[in-house]
Amino acid sequence: MRPRQLNLLTGKPDRIPAVSEFAMQCTIADALRRWAKPTWLWQHIPGGEERPAEFIDGKRVSFAGARIKRAGFNPGWPDFMLIAPMGKLHCLELKRRGGQLSTEQAAFGVWCMTNGVPFTIARSGGEAFDTLTQWGVWRAEVKLQ
Repeated sequence: MRPRQLNLLTGKPDRIPAVSEFAMQCTIADALRRWAKPTWLWQHIPGGEERPAEFIDGKRVSFAGARIKRAGFNPGWPDFMLIAPMGKLHCLELKRRGGQLSTEQAAFGVWCMTNGVPFTIARSGGEAFDTLTQWGVWRAEVKLQ
C-alpha cells in the first residue's frame, strides 16, 4: 500500500508518487560529491538507461545496447560501486518502492555475499544514506532534510 498525504487544495488524501531511481541516483551522487571522504572512490554505473531502438522484422533491436554489451557491459551490476581506503569494494543497488531485482542483479548480490563484499539494496534515499553512514563514507554527519 502506498503512503498517502492530504492534498493541500482539496483536503482529500492523495497517493504519494514513488521517487524514480534516477532521482535517487542523482541525490546520492550529489551527496557523494559533496560529503564523501576524499579517501573513498565511487562510481555510478548507468546500466539501466533507456536506449533508442527500432523494430526489424518484428523484433526490437537496440544498436546502442548491442554496442555497450560488445564493449564489455554486463547486466546486473549495482548502481554505485564504492572503494574504501584500504581497497574493499562496497556495492549499493537502488530500487524505487515496489521495484524488483532482475535475475542478474540478484545473482550479483549473491556473489557479493558469498565473497564478503558489502552489498545493500536501498529503496529510498534515507536507506541509502543510512547504508553509506554505516560504511563510514561521510566526512561529517549527513542527514536528509
